[in-house]
Amino acid sequence: MERTKVEISLPPISVIVAAYNEQAFIETTIASILESGFPCEVVVVDDGSTDQTPKILEKFAGKIKVITHPTNKGKGAAIASGLKEASGDIVIFCDAHLVGLKHHHLLSLVLPLIYGSAKAVLGVDVPEKISLSLVSVAPFLILTGQRAYYKADLLPLIEEMEDLGYGVETFLFTKFPRDKTALVLLPGL
Repeated sequence: MERTKVEISLPPISVIVAAYNEQAFIETTIASILESGFPCEVVVVDDGSTDQTPKILEKFAGKIKVITHPTNKGKGAAIASGLKEASGDIVIFCDAHLVGLKHHHLLSLVLPLIYGSAKAVLGVDVPEKISLSLVSVAPFLILTGQRAYYKADLLPLIEEMEDLGYGVETFLFTKFPRDKTALVLLPGL
């Protein structure tokens, strides 16, 4: 059977990573995004880290955009800062401690926005071999750090996001209708 190559046209995309004391995983996470070949700008917000995170980020000078908070302001503020600096039409939020991130994971997060009717996409990390019992609890996993949105839909929410800390994920979940929220599985992440 002959394979058909499909060309997908993507708008400009920014991947935003909020990091606070993530020295154990931040290098792996950033390297995996860059090595994935996914066409995107990478914006990392160092949210007042007191460990080696800032030093590790220096290794990626010229390849990523780094925003530094002098003190820890919380995840909501870090995401808001990244959003302000992102140049993409679509923004993907990724946790700073991901292992196994690949091109197809990032693509899975944006396709429902581009080719579907989604306004919000939530990515659920699952083992490579998933069981049906795990899929059945997936709707309760709304606090995932892997998400995608159109930047324009988030800009009016920036001020509210800044003081929410980790509550930013629940807040964002409440701001988009369920029928406009897509849930995608990210196996092997």
